[in-house]
Amino acid sequence: LRKLENVESTEVPPLLTRLKKILATVERIKSIVETMRKLSRHELGDKDKSPQDISEIARDVCQLFQEKLRLKGYDLNNHMREPNIVFCNPVMIGQVFVNLLNNAVEAMDAALVTEGWIKIDAEIRYGTILINISNKGPKISDEVADKIMNPFYTTKAVGQGTGLGLSISSSIAKEHGGALTLDQSQGYICFHLQLPLYRRHSIVTGLAS
Repeated sequence: LRKLENVESTEVPPLLTRLKKILATVERIKSIVETMRKLSRHELGDKDKSPQDISEIARDVCQLFQEKLRLKGYDLNNHMREPNIVFCNPVMIGQVFVNLLNNAVEAMDAALVTEGWIKIDAEIRYGTILINISNKGPKISDEVADKIMNPFYTTKAVGQGTGLGLSISSSIAKEHGGALTLDQSQGYICFHLQLPLYRRHSIVTGLAS
């Protein structure tokens, strides 16, 4: 790439653009494969985790999405303000939020939603934190809901999605002693991310019933 950048030719810029896109795609696939490998082999050990404020992780991810959502005319309301400490890998938990926000944007885009919104709030339940990530996208059909967490399942056109975002997010939640579920009781799209809160001398892993 560096050599091409120094070559003066009208054909180089388009070639560079294509090469950069290819390399970005390769890195993305590499990251997905590595994550799936670790999750499938249960290699995500405690050494990869530490006490983290999940509210701060959510705020950081929301900050990344603010401009994108503003340009689309979507509101993002994050109500996670109080510190809530969980024992986690912050990069992987951050990826769960990224996947869910991307999913929300794509769902609203596909439905041609006007005045769209995404809301994030949380509540404490029996030693766990239950995080609700909802958006104005139309309620998912029961048929799709039954398969939505399956690897490689997607309702998008060929080439527009891997069908791995929610599957990986669900696996990450499980590796952290929690769960990611779809709430079908609402008239809009709502996911629940439930994780055990961190205790100084022990790690709570039991989920609320």
